[in-house]
Amino acid sequence: MSGHRPPTRPPKREPMTVRGPRTAPAARVDFGRQMRTSFGMPDAPVLETRDTRFGSMAVTELRYDTANYGQSEPLPVQDAILVSLQLRDSPSHEIIEDGKQLPVVPVVAGSTSIFDLRRGLAARSKVPFHCINFSLPLYALEDAGEANVSLAALGGTPRQNLADPVIAALGHSLLPALSQPKRTTRLFVDHVLFALRSHMAGRLESLPAQAARAGGLAPWQERRAKALIDAHLTDELSLTLLARECELSVAQFARAFKRSTGMPPYQFLLERRVEHARLLLRSSELPLADVAISCGFADQSHFTKVFRRRIGQSPGSFRAEARSPRGLRR
Repeated sequence: MSGHRPPTRPPKREPMTVRGPRTAPAARVDFGRQMRTSFGMPDAPVLETRDTRFGSMAVTELRYDTANYGQSEPLPVQDAILVSLQLRDSPSHEIIEDGKQLPVVPVVAGSTSIFDLRRGLAARSKVPFHCINFSLPLYALEDAGEANVSLAALGGTPRQNLADPVIAALGHSLLPALSQPKRTTRLFVDHVLFALRSHMAGRLESLPAQAARAGGLAPWQERRAKALIDAHLTDELSLTLLARECELSVAQFARAFKRSTGMPPYQFLLERRVEHARLLLRSSELPLADVAISCGFADQSHFTKVFRRRIGQSPGSFRAEARSPRGLRR
């Protein structure tokens, strides 16, 4: 396939806000047109399938054979994922999500990248590139009944330069169809895209389960759980909410959290509250009763009991020692 001419930049669009998950398709989304417009490649080959139950899925081939492409326009924010199969090595391909550049990861031919289109996604490249991009609506994965898919995992897991032989094989099988779409049957395209849908549903569903089976939380799960605990030191934070945010059952989450941190979630919460209390005792003039409330304890008595058990002295003694000349020198 010959290279496309340099892209004509589409007009600038106002930034779009991220919308929450949608449970059913509304109007048909023309993913192929969106890709062509965002990358300024009006002749980019596109194949689509239209399933009356699950909405549209599409594959778009993007190829730019000279250097200094520049930056694409952000794709419209939508409830979908983008699965990109690289057909050419790219040492400096840059991805921008919600206006922020992701860490640059050199990608190799045959590798896969997965992105959440609920964020404003754009790309920037100084080197030639060639890739196949599959656009899959969330409801095509969820409503198919093949998996209870959630993309929370994509917030923390590696998403670029992944080795996935299934995606590679499915993508390469479509190259002849993309080069000669008029000689391709719709049934063949449907079968390939439905196979990709099933594969991705299984892959996304298995991300948290794999971590739980290994006995601990995945890095993204541990970060999410700790961030939630830190954000709710003074609130009633339920195990159910923590488990749901990590895409695990309550029992799975409790076991995995203890394996990863060395303590149950509630003890970890108390640990964080005590650490916050130590900071306030050192740096503020708040009365002990107010420190207790500010750190999520029911009252000063409860605060003193927990603090003494973990630190070995009362909050008042800790404050006095921390502000003594010896304590200030520490």
